[in-house]
Amino acid sequence: MDFTQRKLPVEAASSLRICQLETVKPYALMMAPIYVYMRRNEKYVSIKGPLDFFTPEELERLKPFEIVFMPPFVDSVLPFRQVARRAKAILHWDPSSGGKAALPPAPYELSDAILRVVGPLWSPDHYLEPFFVSIFSNEFCELLPGDELLEARDRDLELYERGIFISSWMVFLSLHLGITDTDYLNGLRLRSFRKVVGTEVSEEGVLAFQDELFDLLDQLLPGDTVYQRLGIEDFAERSERVAQKIVSRLKRVQTSLTDTTFKKASVWGEKGFING
Repeated sequence: MDFTQRKLPVEAASSLRICQLETVKPYALMMAPIYVYMRRNEKYVSIKGPLDFFTPEELERLKPFEIVFMPPFVDSVLPFRQVARRAKAILHWDPSSGGKAALPPAPYELSDAILRVVGPLWSPDHYLEPFFVSIFSNEFCELLPGDELLEARDRDLELYERGIFISSWMVFLSLHLGITDTDYLNGLRLRSFRKVVGTEVSEEGVLAFQDELFDLLDQLLPGDTVYQRLGIEDFAERSERVAQKIVSRLKRVQTSLTDTTFKKASVWGEKGFING
């Protein structure tokens, strides 16, 4: 994903966030531009853009640096990662883990719990930019296969980003619609990514709503506007059944789950990484 500041002056040091290189996983999508400090030039130089990733070989070569740096923008991203972890913990909770026999929660109870967790991520104006949805889904789901990420990125960067965005929206909105099977959601993300970037797709286990949702997102996020935010009004203007189901869920978010203290996050402008 494009970003504006490829180099930062040494004076930026006090505002940068430190990340231990040993904590970076191969093929994990980056939450912000990544910089290393070049002592000879006394500058911070970008080595990865947002939604890019490191291969194992790259991480090995970078070991001497030990740490990398991210801009303050990453602070606005962390809530999406934290909520994804909470949502995953809810779905992986084992009621018998305490040693007592207990019935698992009913599907509607899980669906309600997930909506209560993810609903407040919508900004007070009830819109979300695809970058933040991608951060959520990358934390919630298993990592996409490294070889497929590498091939897609190197073949067509714009198509790679589109695949990341649409597959991430697929997972995020499916959670809103009550889909809580993590294995299914992992498969949904992978299939959607493959469908966008043009690799072979298996039709096994496909639900009707899945294709309806994919087609809806494909139309709402055409190639030239893939960075645009989505909100309840975008879905309300559509007649598809899946769009109207999303609207009903987002209306509940509007009326009872909005967190007015949640700061609006954007990749654009002074607090983002794209000037404009």
